[in-house]
Amino acid sequence: MIPRHHPEMAQLLDYATGSAAEPVALLIASHLALCPACRRDVAALDSIGGCMLEDSDPVPLAEGSFERLMDRLRGEAPPEEPDGGTQDEPDSPFDPLPLPLRRYLPKGLRGLSWSSLAGGRIRIAELLPPVGSLRTQLVHVRAGSSILPHTHRGMEMSLILSGGYTDEYGQFLRGDVETADDTVTHRPVADTGADCLTLTLVAGDLRFVGPVGTLLSPFIKS
Repeated sequence: MIPRHHPEMAQLLDYATGSAAEPVALLIASHLALCPACRRDVAALDSIGGCMLEDSDPVPLAEGSFERLMDRLRGEAPPEEPDGGTQDEPDSPFDPLPLPLRRYLPKGLRGLSWSSLAGGRIRIAELLPPVGSLRTQLVHVRAGSSILPHTHRGMEMSLILSGGYTDEYGQFLRGDVETADDTVTHRPVADTGADCLTLTLVAGDLRFVGPVGTLLSPFIKS
């Protein structure tokens, strides 16, 4: 399955130049493991950046910064297989996690501490310590269940790891990325047939809308 929804080019550029925050870099690296088109885009950005650096004066980097970046992200863009398959190792106990994400989950999904919402239909696990207001979460939504209509007090970026969901902006399946901000109001509904698992970045709290959301907003934190 080839993703149809991708990160913005500016986000890919930040990733290629190493200026993306760790949570964003992790999400994009995980998307690249599933998306040949964006791997090609990042390779092109790397080539352009290399040509520009050849013609510019060197800029000093903090000691060890390049090594830390490569250690964290090495392996995020495996070469394409001749048959168009992926590198996900479907028989792996970590499946459906792409390789960059597996590095953060030595014990797999069962090693996380999950919080339940909506009678267990939604489960959330914090993956990384917050970076400012930016939180990194794995979100599991039971098939056919929905998240209340909401908008955002900051950026929300989601990568579908398994299953899928549909909202006002289309259907999002494995490998797809949806980016939302305070201009977007949506109600994601997990597709029937399979639970939906996402890697989601949230900057600031969600702001729930509608009668039920307005009532619950003071008591719910994303």
